[in-house]
Amino acid sequence: MNGIVWNGSDIGGDAVGEFDFLPLIDEAIFEIPLEGIPPIESDLLGTAGPKTPARRRRKRVNTLQVELLSLHESKDVLERRLMELESRREERLQTMSASALKWEQLARNQLHLKLKTMSENQRLRATLAEQSTLRRELEEIVLKKSRLLMMKMEDEQWRVLKLSADSEKRLVAIHAIANQQFETIDSQMLQFGLMEDATNDLWNIRTDTSPEGVIVGQGMRCTLLHGSLSAVVDASWKTILHVQVQPKSPTFVLGAVKSYSIDDDTVYLRTAFRCPDGDAKAEMSMIMKKQVMDDGRVVRLVFRTILDDEAHPFDANSYVSDQYGWIHMEEVDGGDGAMVRYKSYVHSNMAHPKRQDVDALAQLMGAIHLEDGRGIAKMADPATFMLHVFETAFRSFETIFLGLLNNSTNE
Repeated sequence: MNGIVWNGSDIGGDAVGEFDFLPLIDEAIFEIPLEGIPPIESDLLGTAGPKTPARRRRKRVNTLQVELLSLHESKDVLERRLMELESRREERLQTMSASALKWEQLARNQLHLKLKTMSENQRLRATLAEQSTLRRELEEIVLKKSRLLMMKMEDEQWRVLKLSADSEKRLVAIHAIANQQFETIDSQMLQFGLMEDATNDLWNIRTDTSPEGVIVGQGMRCTLLHGSLSAVVDASWKTILHVQVQPKSPTFVLGAVKSYSIDDDTVYLRTAFRCPDGDAKAEMSMIMKKQVMDDGRVVRLVFRTILDDEAHPFDANSYVSDQYGWIHMEEVDGGDGAMVRYKSYVHSNMAHPKRQDVDALAQLMGAIHLEDGRGIAKMADPATFMLHVFETAFRSFETIFLGLLNNSTNE
């Protein structure tokens, strides 16, 4: 590269004289290639080394403060707008007639009702959606449960005296209901004073009507009987069956009886009775079971009616029997032969008859439980008549029982 020669004549003579005060230019520096420029020493810059440019920090914006300021501005605008509207409304009301004011108030009321209805509908829709979601979740939970859990829920129906149509569940329920009755015997003995081994006879009948209109009858019996334990047990079992299936006045009643033997100690009984010239119908499904205790020295019988049966549904207009009871028979040592301490309890809930069924039901109950059938069925007070039927049936039970016991003893 050739050196650059500055010629003052090229620039102009007058201009050269004006820069005489400047030092002479070292033309050698123009001959050094660019890539050969020596590095600038750090001490010439007055720093220890190369310096990278600092990053600019992003300016933080307080979003909450901005929103608050925006809300305050909106509030001020709305307040001014509201004041303007109220002022204009006051001016308009002063010029409106009474009729116009009335219609305006009606319109406001309708608008208020409309808004209220819309709000309630929205709330109800939200509630319905929530319930639908909850239902789906519950269904999913239930469907995920095992079949065993579902069967367990269904098997609990026996607690409300309901029998399933499924044969296995039905069998389990029958025994569960009977066993529950066995469990209550001791507590009821304590409650009614039958636990003591008294030798004197006890005969107690209680009748009452609950505030709900249910006619309640209770009968208790305690006595000593001559005879073997097996004879007393056999007579008791036969008597229970007899009084349930054999009406006292069979000529005045039509009936159907079915008996199902569950096992050697358990029977399921179904009866239905009605009068030929009446619409009233009485139905009963009853479980009977025997239990042997204390190495054969004690035998207990229980019976309990069922209130609902899926396999054999009751007629909608029939009167369903609701009663339960037990018989406790205990062998005792007697000086003059075998003796048995006999204790029994029966509880019956009798629904108050409907007004249109009073005469027909009284006639039917009289035919089933009373010797003279229709004669006593003309009593005016249904509750009094039903209580009379209960007392008569309770006393009649012992008459039949003693007759069967004497026959077996004489054989």
